[in-house]
Amino acid sequence: MNRYLALAQKNDGGFSAGYKILRGWLPEYPEITGYTIPTLLRMGETERAKRAADWLVKIQNPDGSFPDYAWKNTYVFDAGQILLGLIEIYRYSGDEQYKSAAEKVAKWLIGQQDNDGAFVRHTYGGKPRTYHSRAGWALVLAGKTFDEKEFLDAGVKNTEWVISQQQKNGMFRFSGFATDKDTVLHTLAYTIRGILETGLLLKKEKYTQAAVTSIEKLAEIHFKYGILPGYFNDQWEPTSKSKCITGLAQTAILFLKAYQITKQTKYLAAGIDTIEYLEKVAMVRKGKLAGALPGSVPIWGRYQPFMYPTWAVKFYLDAKMLLDEVVENTDDVDAEYTAGRFAGLKDTFLKHSTLNPDDPRVKNLKDYADVFHQKVVVDLGCGTGRYAPLFKEFGAKKIVGIDPTGEFITFAAEKYGNIAEFRTGSATKIPLENNSVDIVVAIESLQHAEDINSALREISRVLRRGGLLIIIDRDPVSIRGILKPLLEKMGKWMYPAWAEKKEKWYTLEEWKKHLSVGGFLLEDVRKIKMDPWIKDRMLLIVARKR
Repeated sequence: MNRYLALAQKNDGGFSAGYKILRGWLPEYPEITGYTIPTLLRMGETERAKRAADWLVKIQNPDGSFPDYAWKNTYVFDAGQILLGLIEIYRYSGDEQYKSAAEKVAKWLIGQQDNDGAFVRHTYGGKPRTYHSRAGWALVLAGKTFDEKEFLDAGVKNTEWVISQQQKNGMFRFSGFATDKDTVLHTLAYTIRGILETGLLLKKEKYTQAAVTSIEKLAEIHFKYGILPGYFNDQWEPTSKSKCITGLAQTAILFLKAYQITKQTKYLAAGIDTIEYLEKVAMVRKGKLAGALPGSVPIWGRYQPFMYPTWAVKFYLDAKMLLDEVVENTDDVDAEYTAGRFAGLKDTFLKHSTLNPDDPRVKNLKDYADVFHQKVVVDLGCGTGRYAPLFKEFGAKKIVGIDPTGEFITFAAEKYGNIAEFRTGSATKIPLENNSVDIVVAIESLQHAEDINSALREISRVLRRGGLLIIIDRDPVSIRGILKPLLEKMGKWMYPAWAEKKEKWYTLEEWKKHLSVGGFLLEDVRKIKMDPWIKDRMLLIVARKR
């Protein structure tokens, strides 16, 4: 159980809105209490979930609505989030009191809905908001759970209205707290999540595709900036330098769900990047608030300044549990993550899809041209396939490019498919038969392998006895190698500064040990100067399978 979330729950079962610097713990918030119930149930904290639900039943208004944070008004959005929690506790327990409370709030919601599907009454500022899609989602879930067509139809009607507000660029109108200003990532993520979940419940591609269209734009911005900004205008341009931490936690969920739907690795990478940012950069690690997340980074940022909102932790925990589910159902998460990072930054790599004949790597490889004649060659980590023409020039009989990034494989097949075959795979999962290859060339690819010994054993598996492994990887004994840790911390590298994964550069002595474990005999070594000042230097290693 997250320590902060445990502290946030009061004795009567309700959850505090959060912890405010100089004020301490804030009063209980019915909305937050409602949508924290599903999180608690997924964590196995059933008693806490029941206490929260019992408190909600106790404070429900006679008309089915619930009080807001200030206990003065009633809001559609708050009611929708509480409905989600009441449905989940009923589905878990079968207790009729939760069903009764859920049906009452669903009927109240329908009573506030306009003919076009929007909610205007009992809304923030008395305006329609597309983030009410989460209320639409709750109504659809209620309709399916309680077999009530009225609830289902109302939820669908709201979802249709929300989608009608989506612009061609994927942004939603009325998705912020004020219709005439920019949008905070928090409420934008609310909007997208609502239509996504409704689409998944109803198996309606129109809704899921609308959500993925917006998630695609978020992923594009993620890879451009490293982490998403907190606010956007209607053209997706950042309007604030601060980060909205709750919005990031919500967006991590969107990225991971998009990965589950599309299997595009860039979404997995973006999701992992975001969760690691929350853990390594934002989360409080020590003291009485250990496990808390701030409203913004920096703490004085635009969204909930100087506060640790309970809902930020709730969405982080949801994201973390979803990632665990994804990991459990993915064969090689490390390879998928690496592929996703390359896919997200593909435009940078596509600019270098043709070899420069003056590249020192090319010049050194030409000295080994004779060994390629009439051989079956694998380009492991082929990227855009740019080395295929060179191996063809060397006289290779067959060339197979292997890369985990599907976008690169598609590009390579289109550009070089007439001279080589391209397949999706990784250093630890090469899609070829045992003893079927004469030469494996790995150029700046093994530095991305999480387990170098496993990768070398897999390479040995596909190589025939006596087959060659040619490695070109970065030499840590160089100016760039010395500066690598600093550059990584500055975020000027392949992976984010806070990422768990780092490129692994090996010294020659380390390569000798790994090759021996992998079943290879070292035959030749060269140090390739990429520039006159050894700012960047490569190791070229030739080894033969024993």
